[in-house]
Amino acid sequence: MTTETEELEDVDDFAPGLFLFAVLGFAAIFMSTVAGVVLTILGLLILLALIGAGIFSASILVRLNKKSFTQGFKTFLVSTTTIGGLFVGIAGAWIFNNSTHGSTLHTALVAGSIIGLLAGLSFGLFTFYVLQKLTTYLKTKFNND
Repeated sequence: MTTETEELEDVDDFAPGLFLFAVLGFAAIFMSTVAGVVLTILGLLILLALIGAGIFSASILVRLNKKSFTQGFKTFLVSTTTIGGLFVGIAGAWIFNNSTHGSTLHTALVAGSIIGLLAGLSFGLFTFYVLQKLTTYLKTKFNND
């Protein structure tokens, strides 16, 4: 006399066709994820290249309009540090908000972008001032020697 459990133990329920479909499904999911990551990185690189080209062309236009290399360099430096401050501010606010859960994500990102823009602008102006004083000092030092 055999029980129902003993009859089910002898049944081999491995289906190679279902396993093949599962593997193909996971491969499709993996390939789609990789394609999405690659396209996102490519889009970000294109965006950064366009921002960089815009900053560079704006500084060249300022240089040609004002007929001053200093003003063109100042435009380039301040624009670059302002955009860099924006990215750093957003990343910093996102990390800070994720660690403290202090406010909503939207509020943290807006605050981080405003703080980053202001910090980048002030850093750019400060850096230009320091470079201007440094070049003046080095010119007088090398001209006197």
